[in-house]
Amino acid sequence: KKLDRETSLILDLGAGTGVIGDLLQKDRFENIDAVEPTEAMIEQAMAKGVNYKRVFKDFVLHDKPLPASMLGKYDLIVGCGVFLMNHIDERHLPTLLGGLKEGGYLVYNVNEYKGAHDRMRHTVTQLEHEGRIKLVEKFQFKNTFV
Repeated sequence: KKLDRETSLILDLGAGTGVIGDLLQKDRFENIDAVEPTEAMIEQAMAKGVNYKRVFKDFVLHDKPLPASMLGKYDLIVGCGVFLMNHIDERHLPTLLGGLKEGGYLVYNVNEYKGAHDRMRHTVTQLEHEGRIKLVEKFQFKNTFV
């Protein structure tokens, strides 16, 4: 399914300084929320002109559901640079899925550390077998710096 630039609601997970939000805005997506617990990062994003509709200044925890205002709301949740040591890991996937609309997309990258790729692959396979997700596409990049 193709996302509509005017009506699709997107969550920038671990928004940081707004790199992903900025790219989405440049591609004319209009409805972008952010989760970012660090005020200084959000200030940098806003200074760059990233116009998030709502900012959740909180952590996403694997053992705590998302706030009710985020449940079943998003067409796309994108997390770039957040699946890494001491941030977000495979245990967070079920929590994040709760934020998606039926048929929504979760797009993320995983930085390799202490078997992170294997654990993520195992969790995705398990969620597929349970019928909770459908893996649409997977890319693997090695030694890529952006």
